[in-house]
Amino acid sequence: MIGFIVKYLGRNFKVGSSESDATLNVTLVRNEFILEGSSGQPYISSFQLQKDGIELDVEVAEFDEASIPITADNYKDTCQIDPLYIEMIDKQKADVDWN
Repeated sequence: MIGFIVKYLGRNFKVGSSESDATLNVTLVRNEFILEGSSGQPYISSFQLQKDGIELDVEVAEFDEASIPITADNYKDTCQIDPLYIEMIDKQKADVDWN
C-alpha cells in the first residue's frame, strides 16, 4: 500500500490502507499545533501549544502494513496531548457564553 510515514517524537507512524485514502492534517492556528493522520482509522494525533522546535518528517512511501490504529487501549502511547493545551481549551470553553 502507499501512504505516509510520519517521523515524529522519535517514532515512525505508518498511515495508509489498501482500502481507503490516507489523510495527514497539520494545522497551525492561533497558538495551536495539531497533527492528525488517518486512513479510515486514526493512526497519529498530537495537540500542543505552538512552540519552537516541533519537528516532524513526512515521506510518501509504499509499505506492507500500517501502524496499529489508535484505540481506547493504546491512545496514551499513540496520542500526545500537551497538558497546557488542555488548560487552554478548558479556559476557552469557560470564556464562551453559551446563552
